[in-house]
Amino acid sequence: MGTKVSNRRKDEAVRVLREIAGKYGRVFLETDPVRYVHRYKGREDREVVALLSALLAFGNVKSIHASIAKVLAVAGPSPSEFVRDFKPDVMEADFKRLGHRWVRGADLLRLFDLLKSLTLRFGGVREAFLSHYHPTDPHVGPMLERFSDDVFAKLHKPGLSRGFRYFFPSPADGSPCKRLCMFLRWMVRPADGIDLGLWPEIPPAKLVIPLDTHVWQFARRFRLTPYRNPRWESALHVTEFLKEIEPDDPVRYDFPICHHGMEEGW
Repeated sequence: MGTKVSNRRKDEAVRVLREIAGKYGRVFLETDPVRYVHRYKGREDREVVALLSALLAFGNVKSIHASIAKVLAVAGPSPSEFVRDFKPDVMEADFKRLGHRWVRGADLLRLFDLLKSLTLRFGGVREAFLSHYHPTDPHVGPMLERFSDDVFAKLHKPGLSRGFRYFFPSPADGSPCKRLCMFLRWMVRPADGIDLGLWPEIPPAKLVIPLDTHVWQFARRFRLTPYRNPRWESALHVTEFLKEIEPDDPVRYDFPICHHGMEEGW
């Protein structure tokens, strides 16, 4: 599944990764969308905030933070309670002033309505995702496919807006599913001051790296994938390479790779 990396490039990549792993740590938390998750104490609140923050994490960093903050202000002190009590008709006016790039207020309104239905059906965000996870899966890709299929099967995908469909991509469509993979990293990796370790049911070894712009530039620099455009297979290539270094926790390097790219570039 991986792509052959020359020994020279591999050695250089390993050297760089180990160097930046010690440089880009918790001190950079406030520049990352996961910062919002750490502002809440309860597990259910953290799961809702994490999913919302990850789904809106695209585009300019400043606008990402502004959009997340506005949505959370509407959700109030307990986003999980807000979801459980959510009434679309009552909240429609409040959501009209929300949005992020091509995601409109109506898309966010539908998203919260979906989160409420998932909570009623499964018990919460965690249970909704884990119900689609099989321990025999080689990685989280099949879980994301099943989850996406389930969401759109209930909502009649052809009639949905671009903004809402963008929330739940699928590996089956070739998408690298960057934002959902980032959300899973936050939930699954052991708590280290950045990630939260809330879902021990999924081994960190089964995570797939979120293939954002900076990880993609890293992958291209060291020729970790033959593809010229980011796609699901590319994310798997990069993850397999990282597994050679950290078999049990390959995506531990995601945060340093991303923030090195933001600070210094690849």
